[in-house]
Amino acid sequence: MRILVLGGTAWLGYTVAKTAVESGHEVTCLARGEGVPAGATFVRADRDDDKALAAVSAEQWDAVIDVARQPFHVRRAVRDLHDVAERYIFVSSVNVYASQEDTGADEDPERLPPLEADRISTLDD
Repeated sequence: MRILVLGGTAWLGYTVAKTAVESGHEVTCLARGEGVPAGATFVRADRDDDKALAAVSAEQWDAVIDVARQPFHVRRAVRDLHDVAERYIFVSSVNVYASQEDTGADEDPERLPPLEADRISTLDD
């Protein structure tokens, strides 16, 4: 598969990209940082820029994997990549759940209401 990872230089994005490369997929990472896994292609872009996805929006992708934390980054990715991606996978965080107490919970626990803001300014937003 041709996979575009929005991120890929740190934490979860890096692990997703590395696993995809090791599984034999063609992986491109779009990120502002550096240090994508060996075998992945790197495209530098800052997703705060409205045109950040222009470099990858003309290509076809079997999957786009987005690990963004900012709602406006996700909205832009959906806007800019919906015609070129067969699958768009948004990896949310545990922060959608009302309680952080049970680390072994599945997807069924109570969730927090959707964030109304377009930007998260602090981790407490």
